Amino acid sequence: MNTRFNARVLLVDDEVTFLGSLSRHLEEGGLKVCTPTCTKEAVEALEDQKFAAIILELAMPGFNGLEILWRIKAVQPEAEIIILNGL
Repeated sequence: MNTRFNARVLLVDDEVTFLGSLSRHLEEGGLKVCTPTCTKEAVEALEDQKFAAIILELAMPGFNGLEILWRIKAVQPEAEIIILNGL
C-alpha cells in the first residue's frame, strides 16, 4: 500500500512482541504509531500529541484499564478507542 496517512495511532500494550508486530503492520499501512509499553508513558504521550485512534490493552500494570480509559477521554475526547483484553 503506497497511501500515506497523517493519522497518529497510540498503541498501548505491555507485550513487546505483540506491540512490535501490530505497530509494523499499522506503519506499513501508512499510519504514524506511538508505542508506549506502560500506562505512565501512555499518559505522557497523550499530553504531548493528538491521536486519531488509540488501541489500548485493558490488563496493564499500573493504572486500572478503565482508569486509563477515563484519562484518555478527559484529555482527547475525540479519539477513537479500540479496547483489547488479552485475558
